[in-house]
Amino acid sequence: MYHLVQAHSSYHLQYDGSNTIPTALYILVRIPRNSRAVHCSLRIRLSDGACVCFINSASPHSLETLMDRAVRQMELLQTCPLHILTFIIEERVPEYQIWHRSLWNSVSKLEAKTGMTPWAAIPTSTSTGHVDPDYKDFTNLLQEMHAANVELNLEETVLRFAEDLLLFCKKLIDVLEKSKLLAGVQDPLKPGHRASLEGQLEYNETILRFMRDKSRELLNRVNAQINVLRGIVSRTFELLD
Repeated sequence: MYHLVQAHSSYHLQYDGSNTIPTALYILVRIPRNSRAVHCSLRIRLSDGACVCFINSASPHSLETLMDRAVRQMELLQTCPLHILTFIIEERVPEYQIWHRSLWNSVSKLEAKTGMTPWAAIPTSTSTGHVDPDYKDFTNLLQEMHAANVELNLEETVLRFAEDLLLFCKKLIDVLEKSKLLAGVQDPLKPGHRASLEGQLEYNETILRFMRDKSRELLNRVNAQINVLRGIVSRTFELLD
């Protein structure tokens, strides 16, 4: 699990010796953010809801944040151990938002340098507000745009997985409840507790959906700027010839 480099979410049911009655639910999750991914291995015993959870991350801050919240909201975890996954998601979302705002700002600055989006114009080295005709500046600007393109594609992949993870968590609620019934456990999740858990997931799903839609918009804007800039470079070379 800890050797994975890609995003991951999966679950596995453990059965008794007769392979007919489930006894435990195992969950594996890896939520990325470049090299600061959070790994979670979770085992829930179906008979009484006892849970063992291992969380690992290259970010000490992430681990401290998750530990503090788990201690503060222990009663919430006792109602349903799956809340630990919402804790991890909600620890990731603010980092995604910071990353997203940084990319949004970078795209706005790149557009301002070309002078092709007057609502985002910022002072440049030229008085006309258009791209500096010097070829070296063209090259640097194209490199910046390609770098933004790569990072926006990466962001979209990460956000798509985060959305899929929320759907996975919703599915886990049903898997856990059905598995408890199969195990003969007559202790379903109370409607209020289930609504609270699903509400947290849906709230974060809304935030992530907006960011992913905006990321796609920003990617389209960068690609449009790249195409325009390539046309300007081609015309410049034709004039030089």
